[in-house]
This record gives sequence, structure tokens and C-alpha cells, in this order.
Amino acid sequence: MPTMNTVTGLSNALGVTPATIRRWSGEFSDYLSRHASPPRGETRVFSDDDAAVLALVAEMRRVNIDLETITAALAAGERGHWPPDNRQDDAGQAQTADGAPMALVTQLTAKASSLEGELKATKTELDRRIAELKDAQNAARDAEKRATIAETKLEAVSILGDSETSPGGEISTANETSSQDESEDKPLTRRQRLGNWISGE
Repeated sequence: MPTMNTVTGLSNALGVTPATIRRWSGEFSDYLSRHASPPRGETRVFSDDDAAVLALVAEMRRVNIDLETITAALAAGERGHWPPDNRQDDAGQAQTADGAPMALVTQLTAKASSLEGELKATKTELDRRIAELKDAQNAARDAEKRATIAETKLEAVSILGDSETSPGGEISTANETSSQDESEDKPLTRRQRLGNWISGE
């Protein structure tokens, strides 16, 4: 395996200490191979993919990007340039192959990843609020329907009460018992239909 994929080789290539490489190997182990954080007694080695992960970490930490943003960039599939091509501008700043300042490219990439995460979170919250609004609208329509039905029944009760009261204010019950059997074969009166509708029969 190439020397640069050892702890010492990576630390020299990325411009950090071996202790930093070991610390990053633990902090970002979810994005590294098993050999980057081996059990005690085994030699720590890094694949090219591992080196690309740590290269991105080094680039982003060099411009003071926080660990949360770095993790988001790695989760989005971002990787650093490996092996590094040591291109520099007149001020000694690293450049990409097309001449863009590496620090600026890295910072913009991280910012884009962060904004993408914020956008997804905002969309999720918006979808949740829309669903709540639809539920509230449905509940309001149901309540309006129930209120209309209740109002109609209340009016029916009033009409039924008026029809059952005699001119003298007494409830008319004359001949109800004697005509009960006869009324079973007759069509229901309007008052009876109202009474059945109110009681739900």
C-alpha cells in the first residue's frame, strides 16, 4: 500500500499532525473503512476513499468550517481532492485543477450542502403545516354540517310542538288510544314523520 496512505503519509500530505489524523479517524469513522480505525494491535491504514474523506475534512477545517457542516457535506457524498495536487496561486493558496481557489470552492460546497439540508427541513415543515390546515378545514366542514342538522331538527321540534298543542294550550290526546290500531295501517302524518326523523328512527 502506498506510504501516503499511512497516518504519517496523510499527515504530511494534508498538513496536519498525526494526532489530528487519528482524531479525525474517530470523529468521522462512519465515512471511513474499518482499517482506518482498526482494533488495538492492528496497523492503521487508509484507502484512497478514506484519504479523500480526510482531505475534505482538512480543507474545510482550514477555513474554519464547523464539524456539523463537514458531517453534512460527507453525508451528501462530498469528498476532498486526493491525491492533492499542491497547485498554489501567487498568494500561496491551494487551487483546483481549473485554477479556482481550493478554500473558496470547499467553503461554497459546504454552504450549498448546508442550504440543501435547510431547504429539505423547511419543505418537511411546510408539508406538515399544509396537512394540519387540511385537517382543520375538514373538521370545520363537519362541524358546520352538524350545526345545520341540529338547527333543522330544532325547527322541526318547534313545528311539532305547535302542531301537538290545542288552541287552549293543552296537549291534544283525544282518541289517540282508540285510534292507535287504525293508524298503524295508515300513511304517517307529517307530524309523525318529523317525530321519527328527530328521534332518528
